[in-house]
Amino acid sequence: MTKLTLAFLDRDTVDHQDLDFSVLDRLPLDITYYDYTTPAQLNDRTQDCNIVITNKVLINADAIHA
Repeated sequence: MTKLTLAFLDRDTVDHQDLDFSVLDRLPLDITYYDYTTPAQLNDRTQDCNIVITNKVLINADAIHA
């Protein structure tokens, strides 16, 4: 069985050394953390992901359908 994939697109916008990400790390997911994501990087970073977490990165219809 293939693990679901998760991309956290802008972790540095929420992490001020006060959050514990180990809870996510314990989930049966293949997780990739990115400090920041530019609009030019969005499609590449989300293309094969099952789950996307974002705080500031805008996800438009083109990115959803890509």
